[in-house]
Amino acid sequence: MVSDFKFTQDIKDNLLRSALIIEAVTNFIDRFQKNLAGQNCFTQTDFLGEGTMLAAQTMDDFAEAAGVLGYLPSAKEARQYATFTRSIVANLGKLKQFRIIDDCTPGALRRGAGYLNDLANLIDEVGLLELGINLGLVFRLDLLP
Repeated sequence: MVSDFKFTQDIKDNLLRSALIIEAVTNFIDRFQKNLAGQNCFTQTDFLGEGTMLAAQTMDDFAEAAGVLGYLPSAKEARQYATFTRSIVANLGKLKQFRIIDDCTPGALRRGAGYLNDLANLIDEVGLLELGINLGLVFRLDLLP
């Protein structure tokens, strides 16, 4: 009903911050939907690798949203985790026995988490040095924040 809006600077700042948050979250969700739509659980040949790459891309998208919102240290850290995650996929992709075929049946995420847990246990039992020497698997811990 008021034709001449006069907002205080605090109100303007809050509206701008709200617009930035909505834009960042909307872009994040849009990219996640597009990345998820690119996954085809029924024809993929590396369920664990492709799912892990999706997680890395999601971390990058989160980093972008965090950066836009001004959380630059968190954005940098998320990018480093995404880079590390991609390096793991590239490294394990060398070995065909680590390519796991799965589908979209209920429980796929639980099975994927189980596969990753088994892999973590194997790495813990064998050791990073042995994996590097015997299989050529080198985990780039230097990429971690």
